[in-house]
Amino acid sequence: MRTGHRLWIDLLNAQEHWITDASMLTVIPEDVCEFDSAPQWSQSKALAYLHNNAAALRLNYQKLEAGEMLDVDLINPVLSSVDLRFVDWRHRPDWREVAEDRRRRSDRLFFLGPASATDGWNRGTSAIRYLVQRAMYHFCRYADQRLSDPAYPGATAAMFRVLQCPATSCKSLVACPVGQPAHCSDRCLEDTGRLED
Repeated sequence: MRTGHRLWIDLLNAQEHWITDASMLTVIPEDVCEFDSAPQWSQSKALAYLHNNAAALRLNYQKLEAGEMLDVDLINPVLSSVDLRFVDWRHRPDWREVAEDRRRRSDRLFFLGPASATDGWNRGTSAIRYLVQRAMYHFCRYADQRLSDPAYPGATAAMFRVLQCPATSCKSLVACPVGQPAHCSDRCLEDTGRLED
């Protein structure tokens, strides 16, 4: 599975556990949790942006899987702020190591993706904006793939899907490469009392 899909899935799974500002900040690296150097956006404004867009992602994911029209008024403002670029990891001196790591994750060395915009933003806001922009971009790629499926709102057999963990007590979303529900963890698998093939 591509890292891009992991971004929006992980963001929505993290959102399920947000109770405090500190719990929201766990989605960005600890070393960039700084909101004072360029104060265009305070921490509270950056977290509101994060919360609102995670909620918009969740709503649109639910609409997509239910076969309903997406609320593009919640998606397009984020997409309009995305600066797309081709990313080429092959120019790095350690590209062979990077290639092996990316191959393990089914990622490519050359791909189209959002670019980080740091000018004028404090590090925390920049990290949150970049996370939201990448998550929204990759969700839209997933939505485009789902909408192009001739069986939509169903799914063609073995088509990549993002589905809820089948354990009844779990709300986690799981990347399912072959389109069949999969458990998010061994714990959820054990809780169901059955083993997957």
